[in-house]
Amino acid sequence: MTTRKVVVGVDASPSSVHALRWACHNSQDGDEIVAVLAWEVPTLSLLPPPPGATGRPGGSASDVANETLRRAVSDATTGYNVLVTKEAIQGSSAHTILEASEAADLIVMGTRGGGMTKALLGSVSRRVLHQAKIPVVIVPDGAPIDYREAVAVAVDGSDHSMSALRWARELDVERIDVIHAWHPMRSYSPYVPPISDAELEAVAGETIERIMGETLDGETDERLHPLVLSGDARTILTDDEFEPGLLIMGSRGFTGFVGAFIGSVTDYVVTHSNVAVAVIP
Repeated sequence: MTTRKVVVGVDASPSSVHALRWACHNSQDGDEIVAVLAWEVPTLSLLPPPPGATGRPGGSASDVANETLRRAVSDATTGYNVLVTKEAIQGSSAHTILEASEAADLIVMGTRGGGMTKALLGSVSRRVLHQAKIPVVIVPDGAPIDYREAVAVAVDGSDHSMSALRWARELDVERIDVIHAWHPMRSYSPYVPPISDAELEAVAGETIERIMGETLDGETDERLHPLVLSGDARTILTDDEFEPGLLIMGSRGFTGFVGAFIGSVTDYVVTHSNVAVAVIP
């Protein structure tokens, strides 16, 4: 199996430690895991010390950053026989993570950060999602860390969702649920003929079969299980009873009638999901 370089955004928050633990748990033999902590000099430290002061307590910002990173990696790797490279880099959070991942295969982040640098605020995760050129996994607080039993892929036939399904097939998992959502349509105009729910569901069924057929390209994969569901994609994918080990989505989908998984939907799901979400560009 191909080894990967995985970059994990880390700070002092439990959320980022959980994300690093997720990366360690799902690592493959030979994977390179790099824990990156971005730090900046606090504004107040640029001011001269008050009269009579002999120095600033607590060490330099660099020292604090390195100690924070050491503790986070120690906490996250407990029970795992994995080697994690630690990189504390001065710079803004999103830019640092994106730059560190230029030669990586995957970025893993928590939903929110905190502590010394507020390094992984929701806005930072969102910026990384919007600008990353590689897959990004967002791991919510308390999300399950093992996905090998089953993952789910949201598809609509767009190139991004097709890439998501291909990416899912590369994972070592037992089951892949392929989900396509369709929305009931109602016409209140005498000039627009109504489309029945049965017709819409039939079209959705044909669509998901075509998506799977194009992705398989003549191959067989018994792990794939198509699921055609009626309703709003955001509601379906963030329902408390919807609990795949990992949800996989394209970064953007179609617009219009068949556009169940557009960028705004992906953003909504990442923000509200209780499970880890992989976003594939």
